[in-house]
Amino acid sequence: MEERHMHGAEHPDPLGGGEQAGGPGQGLEGIRIVVGRSAVTAPASHGHHEIQARLIGELCQCAIVIPGSGPALGNRCCRDGAREIGTERAQGEPVFVGLHNPGSCWQMQGGINIVLRRMNASTWSGGVRRWQWIQETVVQFPELHCTIAIHKKQLLEKTMYKGKKVIDVHGHISTPPHFRAAAYNLIALRTPGEGGIEMPENAVKAALDRHLRMLDERNVDVQLISPRPVAMMQFERPFLQEPWARMTNDVIASQCKMHPTRFVGVAQLPQTREMLMEPCVEELERSITKLGFVGALVNPDPGGDKTAPGMDDKAWFPLYKKAEELEATLVVHPSISFDKRIEKIPHSYQYNNLTEETLATLLLENSDVFGRYPKLRVVVCHCGGAPRRLLDKGDLIDANNPSREKDNVVHPSGEVAGGQAASKASADEVQAPVKVDESLNNNLFFDTCSYDPWTLSTAIRQRGAQRMVFGTESPGSGSAVTNPFTGKPADDILATIEKFDFVNEKQKLDMVHFNAQKVFPLLAKKLSV
Repeated sequence: MEERHMHGAEHPDPLGGGEQAGGPGQGLEGIRIVVGRSAVTAPASHGHHEIQARLIGELCQCAIVIPGSGPALGNRCCRDGAREIGTERAQGEPVFVGLHNPGSCWQMQGGINIVLRRMNASTWSGGVRRWQWIQETVVQFPELHCTIAIHKKQLLEKTMYKGKKVIDVHGHISTPPHFRAAAYNLIALRTPGEGGIEMPENAVKAALDRHLRMLDERNVDVQLISPRPVAMMQFERPFLQEPWARMTNDVIASQCKMHPTRFVGVAQLPQTREMLMEPCVEELERSITKLGFVGALVNPDPGGDKTAPGMDDKAWFPLYKKAEELEATLVVHPSISFDKRIEKIPHSYQYNNLTEETLATLLLENSDVFGRYPKLRVVVCHCGGAPRRLLDKGDLIDANNPSREKDNVVHPSGEVAGGQAASKASADEVQAPVKVDESLNNNLFFDTCSYDPWTLSTAIRQRGAQRMVFGTESPGSGSAVTNPFTGKPADDILATIEKFDFVNEKQKLDMVHFNAQKVFPLLAKKLSV
């Protein structure tokens, strides 16, 4: 067929712009093409439709896949034959052509239809995305014995919450077994530089397909991915930890590049029990400036032996200074512990998370860290560790309640704490105004990654919705169980938050969308591009 039959005056460019739309293959974005048999009878064989698809592929400059009703044609072409038919897409992405039987919702003019649409990453991996189609125009192609109806695609944003993207700040990379095998080889051979991380493309794809499917099912639009803490190996010697951190961050960067609209990187730092901050500062800077990450994970006890100084100690200050300079957010997430007392506890790293995050929160709250680094932003994972058990003067019973009166603020009772007989507080102490300390509201934050709804609700009440950022850690330890509170997987945190009646819609939207951009300024810049 001559070119004029496809793009000439007889058949205007159905994509509405041709080269102006971005060149060959670019105009297909946001378009579906339905090819229906016209009144002219045409053979309804797979071969005929394959010929039609080839011609349409030339028309749209796209790769064509024809899954038919039979498994031999359908399965082979749908997966392995994406580039066997038609021309190559400019971006190398497959296009799906579906044959629908008469009577289907896509039927046109009473015949078998071919539906052509670009598959985005989440759709191709099996994720559920809902679309709305608006018919734009109909173009007659007598030589193809068909009519082509051009439809424009409008994403209904099924995964969005109240029209805003759901931003999950707590995710970890999904990798095939080859990744941890490389880690073990590094430990066993103790020779950095020998080999790298070789992961077959199909194995990586399988891991990421599952990851993306789970994000779709949990209505997460964007996830910040970081290393799996149990695989950070920060208990190792610096000469091994430093190359491992770099390799891990390179893998994170590659996954972000593969799915730039879904993943954003958070770095591993080459922390060790020696507390060498210079390599951490260097890797933080490389990750932010070269790899495009928005923050870094920080392990408060990298050696797992309780010898690291507290997070209020000056040993951490070089890292805080560089993070503030780069506008990089630090995310506190512990790893494993070598404490012999907890060896009998299954998955004892979870207990270590609780204790180390609680300690990090208390030390940062009772220090001058944010006075020294007023623009530093820190997120403590898993709601900041243990919820508050005691009440102290000036505490808010419900941080989401705007009241700062006695109905919501803890005041002195007139008694003195402890067992001293006949002790009373002075009148001045009792009558003195009680000040609520909210000085850390712009520096210290907590994520929502708690699978128990009562623990999560307590954290939101105690911390306040304005200091909570949405986090699921999905896929992870919460993926394998169902939460009776929602009837959904435990790591579907959005479903849990939606059921809370003590926070209003604005506060929910802040946690799910707006707070993440406030807490991660580099993320806000990415999303605004």
